[in-house]
Amino acid sequence: MPGGDGLTLIRKIKEISPETMILAMTGYARNYGYVDVVAAGADDLIQKPFSLEEFEARLARIIKEWILKEKLKALSIRDALTEIFNRRHFEERLQEETHRALRQGYPLCLFMIDVDHFKLYNDTRGHREGDILLKSLADILCRCTREKVDQPFRYGGDEFVVLLPHTDLEGALKVAQRILNTYRERGFNPTTLSIGIAKLIPRESARKSADDLVRRADEAMYRAKNSGGNQIEIDPESKKV
Repeated sequence: MPGGDGLTLIRKIKEISPETMILAMTGYARNYGYVDVVAAGADDLIQKPFSLEEFEARLARIIKEWILKEKLKALSIRDALTEIFNRRHFEERLQEETHRALRQGYPLCLFMIDVDHFKLYNDTRGHREGDILLKSLADILCRCTREKVDQPFRYGGDEFVVLLPHTDLEGALKVAQRILNTYRERGFNPTTLSIGIAKLIPRESARKSADDLVRRADEAMYRAKNSGGNQIEIDPESKKV
C-alpha cells in the first residue's frame, strides 16, 4: 500500500491478533523501510520486485520462527515434571472460565487436591519415587476427567487443581470419588488424597468470584486434611446455591 496505509494495516492486524506473524510486501521503499515495518509489528519486509526463491526463503523463516514460538509457549504453560498445565496457566484459565461461566450462566466447579503424607513418602522412599507418585497422580487426573473439557493443573509441590466447566456439585462429587478410588488402587501407601470441592458463586466482579472460588476450595481441602485425609470435603457455601 502507498504512503502510511500499509503501516496502519499492520498495526491494526497486530492489535486484533497479536500472535499473527506478518510478511509485508511493498513497492514503495521510498516511503518506508524495514525499520518502519518492523516497528509497526511486521516480522519481515520484502520489496518488489522479488523472486519466488526469495519469497519462499523469507516465508520459510517466518514459519520456522512461528513454530519455535509455539513450542516455547507450550513449554511455558506446562509443568516440567508431570507435563500437565502449571499454576501460571491455571491463573489464566481460571479467569477465562469464570468470565464465561458467569456470562453464559452454567455451573463451574473447582477441585483443590493435596497428597496426604507426601513428605513422609518422599523422605522414606526418596525423591525419585516421589516424582513417580506426582506423575502418576497427574495421569489419574487426566484419565478421570473429560478430555478437552475439564482441566487439571499442578498448583505447586504436591497440590493439584482441576477446573470442571458445565459441572454441578453432584457431577463434581462423582468425578472426585473416581479420582480418590483410582489413586487408592495405585497403592502409593501410606499416602492418600484430600480433595476440596467448591462451586462458582457470583460476587462483585469476575475476579473476586474467581478468587473466592479458589479460597473456598482450598478451605474445603484443608478441612478434609485436618479430618484425617483420604476423603472429599464440599465447601458449605456451595451446597446452598
